[in-house]
Amino acid sequence: MQNFIHGHHLEKSFPSFEKEGGFPVERETKIKYIGSRDDFIAQMQAVKAELAEKTRMIDDLRFTAGENFKPGKKTAVAMEAFSGPDSGAKDPTVISAFTLLGFSVSENADKLELVSPPDMDNTTVRIRNDGGTWIFTAKRRLEKLDENGYIEEKPEVEVELKDPTMLRQFLENELGLELDSHRQKLRTSYRLKTGQLVELNESPAFETHNVPFWLEIEGKDLPDIEVAAKLLGFDKSHFFKGSDKKFLMKTGGLSEAETKNLLF
Repeated sequence: MQNFIHGHHLEKSFPSFEKEGGFPVERETKIKYIGSRDDFIAQMQAVKAELAEKTRMIDDLRFTAGENFKPGKKTAVAMEAFSGPDSGAKDPTVISAFTLLGFSVSENADKLELVSPPDMDNTTVRIRNDGGTWIFTAKRRLEKLDENGYIEEKPEVEVELKDPTMLRQFLENELGLELDSHRQKLRTSYRLKTGQLVELNESPAFETHNVPFWLEIEGKDLPDIEVAAKLLGFDKSHFFKGSDKKFLMKTGGLSEAETKNLLF
């Protein structure tokens, strides 16, 4: 069986994150952006010109699409079914992804077995196309947020894929997970020299439901995120904590059902 995992974690070029249970924690907020994409690009370029000695911007416009899966039947399955008999099924990154999702991993009869958790409602299981690179993403939402609830915190593991079709079949046929939603967007990313990531997102719902562009600012903690926001003229009063789905429902008036398939 062909291995469909490249077998390495996609390292984010941030300063070291605080870890939760051994996993790197993604900390981000969303900001509704009123204005055109061209306005935003001009604003970012003005920031770049003003802080040329302190800031390095990388402009990267790319298409992203995510297929999100929700819990299905409880099951035990050999890791060999996941990554093939000749692939390093014991790769710590692959095991970490499933451990983060709540699966228990045990060695039985010289094989690694995955046992589904009783509850996966606080997790994200995603196959994502990010500018042509396929990625398996595992996230877990934390109960604990920063004291004022301004930012969202999620331990995250990402693994680059060779064959997304085989992983999709494994999730559905072996683990019994069900495809829950498929969302696409255009994303323009800027990396500040100090490490924060600023991304402008465009949804297909922009025209159909008048959904505004939204920014995602990702950093190592709330003060770090505030620095990037301030450069763009925002403060904590503009922050929106929550998923893309919640953002689309609140700002565009989409129903939950309408957020399930947003395709260009």
